[in-house]
Amino acid sequence: MGAKQDIEASLREKQVTSIPGQPTDRTLTKLKKELTKIAGSVPTAIGGGKHGHAGLIIEESKYVTVSNGGVKFDIPAHPGMYPTTVSDDAKVRASEEAKHKGLILEHEVCAGVEQVMKDFIVEAVDEEWLSEIEDEVMGFANTTTIDMLKHLETRGGAMDYIDTKEIKKERDDPWDVNEHVVTYFNRVEQAVKQLDRAAITTDKKELLHQALYTFKESGELEQGLVNWIALDKTDHTWAKCKEHFTKEYADRRKHASIDAKQAGFGSAALAQEREREAAEAEEAAAMTCEIIQQMQDHSDKKYAVMETMMKKLMAQNEQLMKSKASTASPTANPTATPRGPPREKRLCGNCGKMVYHPDDNCFELEKNADKRPSWWVSSKK
Repeated sequence: MGAKQDIEASLREKQVTSIPGQPTDRTLTKLKKELTKIAGSVPTAIGGGKHGHAGLIIEESKYVTVSNGGVKFDIPAHPGMYPTTVSDDAKVRASEEAKHKGLILEHEVCAGVEQVMKDFIVEAVDEEWLSEIEDEVMGFANTTTIDMLKHLETRGGAMDYIDTKEIKKERDDPWDVNEHVVTYFNRVEQAVKQLDRAAITTDKKELLHQALYTFKESGELEQGLVNWIALDKTDHTWAKCKEHFTKEYADRRKHASIDAKQAGFGSAALAQEREREAAEAEEAAAMTCEIIQQMQDHSDKKYAVMETMMKKLMAQNEQLMKSKASTASPTANPTATPRGPPREKRLCGNCGKMVYHPDDNCFELEKNADKRPSWWVSSKK
């Protein structure tokens, strides 16, 4: 394929936003922005060589203000199939032929970019909005991209009082604390630009006061406002406002993140402490049950009073467990080890009874003699 076909195939992989129904200033502005980005991505020396082929989208009066050296973007004409004059000198002739090939390439690339831009416009809008300038035979072959965009702006894109009313509302809407403060500044400035195109100017001082008020009303940037007041009066500008509160917002989010982590660590430690206390209370209750079971194996009436006392102790332990549970953190500790099922009685190999204790903890063993309560009597006697 040739250079024109190659560049067309490459650019068709990109896409622009469709405009359903009548084009508006807002939708056309977005379309022009998308087209400018795509055309500007293809490098060329035309128009100063700074913005690629963006000059196919941007009108000349505006393009010269942003181009490299204030150069116009002139669409190159086809130089012909061969140089009109060729030197008899081989070296000079080779140079002339190379230059001619470069001009052909420049023309084909530019033509390819413009063709894709026109195709994107045709695909983006409903056909009735362009039918007036479409030739029944040549289509849009003799119409430039800029001419197509101007026509759309004239037929559908001009802002009226309804549009400007909505844009003013977007400009004046307060800051939503759930959005980044940069998003707020961008929304305001975009609305100001749109109103400028409708010859509606915005007072920057009023814009500044409005921003300060919405920050104050939100209650989220109090320290930022204190620091703002401390600035020199010459720094109280809209540009400085954007810089200052963007930094203050970033600092606030950073500190909020650290505070949240610290609060999380404190909650986890508290939950672990509650879990430990509950486990100790449960262990105390289990030991009480063990003692009562052993006491019940003796028929001697002298232990009846002690048995009653131990039951009271068990009731007190149960009450302690309930109290601990009621003060525990409602959020479960994800790192805590889950407790197993309630213990069941088993036959002890030392005392020969159905008990809760492990064989190694049996009071019958001499190694546990120091743990025997005063009332304990061996079952082997």
